[in-house]
Amino acid sequence: MITIIDGWFLDVLLVVGYVSLLATMVMLIKVIQALNQKISKLENDLDWWRQEALNRMNFSKKVLRR
Repeated sequence: MITIIDGWFLDVLLVVGYVSLLATMVMLIKVIQALNQKISKLENDLDWWRQEALNRMNFSKKVLRR
């Protein structure tokens, strides 16, 4: 009787462990996706600032040539 309960208890613990491991992996994937979105937004912002700086440099060159 005790070994049956022990076997059942160990099976339940194993299932709980697998479920918690799966939940942890899902949360890590969500965090990585959120970080990727933040990184791509920062890259877009950097591209915009780079283009803005180039436009201002070109404008300054045009003004200085006159």
